[in-house]
Amino acid sequence: MSDFEDDGWSGTVVVFELQGMKLGVKTEVVKRVLPRVALRLGTEVVPVLEGFLELRDEWVPVVRLDRLLRLNAGEREVGLSLSLKGQLMVVRDGERTLAWGCDGEVSLRKCGAGELKVLPKDHALNHAAGWVLDGVVILEPELLLLEEERVRLKELGARMEERRSEVMSVGEEGAKDGREGA
Repeated sequence: MSDFEDDGWSGTVVVFELQGMKLGVKTEVVKRVLPRVALRLGTEVVPVLEGFLELRDEWVPVVRLDRLLRLNAGEREVGLSLSLKGQLMVVRDGERTLAWGCDGEVSLRKCGAGELKVLPKDHALNHAAGWVLDGVVILEPELLLLEEERVRLKELGARMEERRSEVMSVGEEGAKDGREGA
């Protein structure tokens, strides 16, 4: 519960929906909200990773928030969520950037001092959130990933960058060879 140390916090929350559940995050951690786009897939399958979004020369991991929050527990999943419906929310997770998909529209909700209520200890999302605002569970992005998952996503992002560099160098060599042969 690091972002909201007491219920005296006031500010704005970005509210979104995922599998019928209303969730939110502080506007301070949201970098941008984008229309859903096709993602680049890495060479390895990681259960919490949907793919990578190339954003201003940075490979941003797009995580499966439904899996991280265990919203689909007990359901059998088939493949990745490759739908282009909804939006992508890009957020800061401490020093790192990550993104996740949202169903439907994203809106802003003002929160006055004293409006946040502590999430009950037995709530299913208490591993990733600490507060609730009128039925909207307020997530804390730094609590979503385990340290091992953070390290793994960083490694995969570095591999994506290596692959891009290799492709760019091959393309430059090809262009150079073409000029020399002319």
